Amino acid sequence: MDNQSMSSIISAKKESFKGPNKFWNGSERSSWTIMLLIGTTILFSSRVAMPVCATTMAKEFGWNKKHLGTVMGCFFWGYATTQILGGYLADRFGGDRVLTTASLIWGLVTAVTPRIAYLSSDSWTNLLLLGAFRVILGLSQGLHYPSMTSLIGKNVRESSRSFSMGVISSGSNLGSLICGGVGALILESHGWHEVFYVVGICALIWSFCMSRLSLVQQGYFQLIAMMGSGIFAMLLPYCSNYNNALLVAGLAVSCQTFHSSAVLVNPQDIAPTFSGSVFGIMNTAGAIPGFLGVYFAGFILEASGSWKTVFTSVFATNLVGLGIFIIGGTGERII
Repeated sequence: MDNQSMSSIISAKKESFKGPNKFWNGSERSSWTIMLLIGTTILFSSRVAMPVCATTMAKEFGWNKKHLGTVMGCFFWGYATTQILGGYLADRFGGDRVLTTASLIWGLVTAVTPRIAYLSSDSWTNLLLLGAFRVILGLSQGLHYPSMTSLIGKNVRESSRSFSMGVISSGSNLGSLICGGVGALILESHGWHEVFYVVGICALIWSFCMSRLSLVQQGYFQLIAMMGSGIFAMLLPYCSNYNNALLVAGLAVSCQTFHSSAVLVNPQDIAPTFSGSVFGIMNTAGAIPGFLGVYFAGFILEASGSWKTVFTSVFATNLVGLGIFIIGGTGERII
């Protein structure tokens, strides 16, 4: 017997000791990988938000380079502190629980950062407060990678771990790229506050979806479909030229294709015997906004005089619909 065959047998025996239902199946592994990729992307978007807005914030608050370096460097004081703790908590209580709790904290910190910056009229006090919140951001984000590593180690077979971690870890570069590009557009058109608001809201939504992960498998794809298309639709009015508008509009439509792997297959899961009837009812309801949406969009445009309000309402509608799907949806057979 050659060394390769012996290694395969040893690996199989190691996995067999963990029980037949220990690891995620292919569908579960794919869903978790996508979800963790999204989370890591948002994590790094949150981390990059301050550097993207740093120059504008420094001008507004009168910071010099030393002040700016101090505020941004505070993050790593917290980040270096919770790495070991994060691994211990994840191994003890479960990586998914720690990830969800941590994302709730750093999502809130990101979202309230603009408010913290104006709590006091004294510039030194504001500098200290922002530095303290950057430390909290680092503390909570320091839990992410150890928890994710623990989660993958316990639920993914050895032969698939490298691929899963490779895909998930690419979210670090993707998050930096997205926040650097899209964040710059938001910064230029609407101010630095909105960069933190958008990233913070995305983090909170991801945290909520993580808490519902075991209930609705299709929720991951629906998250991309509704949240992605909603965000890009909201960004469309802020595009300064045709090429940017075309890119953002294309991305919004592209995100909608994930709908086919989510809601459109849900009738077969919950009611396979009556899936045709369920789909007919569902698609009838989906067709109604096709004609009502035109009138509502016209009404909002006439009342507000702004296309930004129209596209923001699209984002809000998608957000509400996604919340209803995640809270009330299921992938288990009902009838």
